Amino acid sequence: MGIADISNKNKKAMETIAEINDLFLEVTGWIGGEADTTIKHLYGKWQELMSEPENAITKAFVDKCIKLIDECIAFREDIVEKGRFFAENAKNRISSVNKCVPEDKDIKSILDDELGLWNKHGQPQLVFLFERAEQLELSIRDIINVITKPIEVVK
Repeated sequence: MGIADISNKNKKAMETIAEINDLFLEVTGWIGGEADTTIKHLYGKWQELMSEPENAITKAFVDKCIKLIDECIAFREDIVEKGRFFAENAKNRISSVNKCVPEDKDIKSILDDELGLWNKHGQPQLVFLFERAEQLELSIRDIINVITKPIEVVK
């Protein structure tokens, strides 16, 4: 194998790592943009809904709560899809890097650093957003349960 072959393989591996970085930036851009706006919007809608205590025991209030629960569920599905998107696309590219330069420690180190960014920042941010949406959904469900639970009279 000639030096040109090694150089081309290294170049291809580095291009592939750059693609992984682009995937990371795409997901973290979504997290910092659309996802951040969405979670704030969901909590804002919930605060607005809860600020109308005169409507708290109406069917319309419960319907709005159920609609907000559906939005939380859809948002959580989007979060899972973003995580899956990164994982599936990165997996294919990692395999490609490993095939190109299976013994190159420097490139493996760069790849590990890139994946470390995902493990330390990207994935935990998705988990955090998922948990916040889930907590909001559970809070809304708790309120619905309180409202719709029959009142027992103590004798």
